Amino acid sequence: MKDANIISAQDLHELTIGRFPETSIILDIRTPAEHRSEKIKGSINISLDSFDDMKSHIDELKKYKKIYLICATQSRALKAYELLHARGYNNLFAVLGGMSSWKQLKYPLIEGKKIISLTRQ
Repeated sequence: MKDANIISAQDLHELTIGRFPETSIILDIRTPAEHRSEKIKGSINISLDSFDDMKSHIDELKKYKKIYLICATQSRALKAYELLHARGYNNLFAVLGGMSSWKQLKYPLIEGKKIISLTRQ
């Protein structure tokens, strides 16, 4: 795998202040339960677990000039980076430290029902 493009949580937050570019997307690759419990405003969820069935999302993702990949700590984001890069995506950025960094910096989140994902225990 080529070296991943990394963006800090702080830099991503600065991009989300005001109007986030319509040509960019925050792709939350955590489980649906994790995403429902807390998420960054405007993020969409495609779980890394569903990447085997990415065909249904390929056309949707191709319209974005920049795709910011976020997970809990960064490890799944790097795996998603590798999988998407192998499919020809070059407009990818993995968020350094993932949601842990975002929360540590006390950036805003949309909070939902707290659920413990069985797949992440």
